Amino acid sequence: GYPSSIANFANFILKNDVKTKIKSVITTAEVLTDEYKQIITDAFGCLLIDTYGCADGGGNANTCECNTGFHVSFEASIWEVCNENGAPTEVGQQGEVTLTSLTNYAMPLIRYQPGDVIENSFDCSICKCGRTLPRINRIQGRTTDLLKFANGVTLGGPAFTLLFREFPIEKYQMVQNDYLELDIYLIPGLDYSVQHKLRILELMRHHCGLEVQINIHEVSEIIIPKSGKHRFIVNNTK
Repeated sequence: GYPSSIANFANFILKNDVKTKIKSVITTAEVLTDEYKQIITDAFGCLLIDTYGCADGGGNANTCECNTGFHVSFEASIWEVCNENGAPTEVGQQGEVTLTSLTNYAMPLIRYQPGDVIENSFDCSICKCGRTLPRINRIQGRTTDLLKFANGVTLGGPAFTLLFREFPIEKYQMVQNDYLELDIYLIPGLDYSVQHKLRILELMRHHCGLEVQINIHEVSEIIIPKSGKHRFIVNNTK
């Protein structure tokens, strides 16, 4: 299931001290954040496999029991990591996943870009699990999961999960409607205070730049879209 949905279920398991006999948990469709990973592991105490799939482009990758990155199914598609102009990025640089399916003979998709961002760093060493498929470190998120401001600052979602986990917040979402403004919607936890709000403002101004107007909205609910996926970042400027 989706990491956010399984994490909600895991929270219920932990709060109610429910015992389970689940053999494994498989997450997909969203980025598995460190926070979600910890909650799910604490609740179920079993093998956790994270997967990436792009059926239309033939892309597939998944972690294994050794948790050393995503094994990429190179036999199903050709993977490239490209910049905004479609040119391959240098090793170590981030770019958009670019896929050419090797199995779709009816309607081949050549250099198809689903909008997902990864780092161009394929590890071709043999994994401890024995699998020989190349690995990537992690899926960074979607191109729409990036904040881009007029002052030249670009920020991605994974960094914010580390920032917000330090505060008593149940859930958050950042919405960008303007190139110099950012709205942050958050559901406060029991110990949330004005001091936490001021600290969040301070950190966000530091990372986004003083030119960016930061608005914090304390809400009781963050609406989940029809897709069922919780979006940490909603960029409406594109």
